[in-house]
Amino acid sequence: MLVKKMVISIFIMFFFLSNPLLKSQAVRLATSDRLWMASIRSSIKGSSQSIRTKGRSIINSLKPGASGALKLYGENWFLLDDLTYLRSSSQVIDHIASNPEQIIGMDSYGTFLANTFTGGVSYKKPFAWKAFLGGRYFIARVKLISFPSEPSMFMGRTDKWIMPIIGGGMEASLCKRFTFEFSGDIGLDKNYLNLQITPLITWKITKSGAADIGYRFMYVQHRDSTLVAKSKFNGIFIGVRLMF
Repeated sequence: MLVKKMVISIFIMFFFLSNPLLKSQAVRLATSDRLWMASIRSSIKGSSQSIRTKGRSIINSLKPGASGALKLYGENWFLLDDLTYLRSSSQVIDHIASNPEQIIGMDSYGTFLANTFTGGVSYKKPFAWKAFLGGRYFIARVKLISFPSEPSMFMGRTDKWIMPIIGGGMEASLCKRFTFEFSGDIGLDKNYLNLQITPLITWKITKSGAADIGYRFMYVQHRDSTLVAKSKFNGIFIGVRLMF
């Protein structure tokens, strides 16, 4: 199923580039690397043999993340591959209702990886804008360890999925060396929902180098027969960009 969805997403992406006018344009390469201080808030609501919760947050932390991107582009088209990595850990402590002096706790660890493939078009009239299609591949791992039970109770889960996405954005020049850019995309599948919004300011330092500062918000929801898992990632990022 994952392979089938990936093939469909790649086909949609290259459909954007089938216009003969795009083939005669010069191809350029750009790379970007960013450090993302993300506030991560996740919750699980559901019931199964291994986990029973009531929707309270299990992860709420501020952790550094990283992303890197590779972009091929011409005058009014582009192909983009973006990889984002985040890791979080936190601890939840609560009191047992029947015995307020007794506590129960849970250590939680989360790893999140998203790889996004998109292809799209960009034009400068009547203003600078872009539109794109593609796919986003997720790997999400959650590990929960409860205490003070002996031995500690452990529950781990790994989810992998890919979904088609559609998005767009705009760009405006603030002055000679600074530009403002806003982009967003949404992905929707049978069991998954994903939303991402990114405003940023770019400082063009040289002809082939630039620096970015911006804000990134990502929402991921997974729903199946046993649980509903929701995660929000948001925070400020800084990065560098090289054009060849």
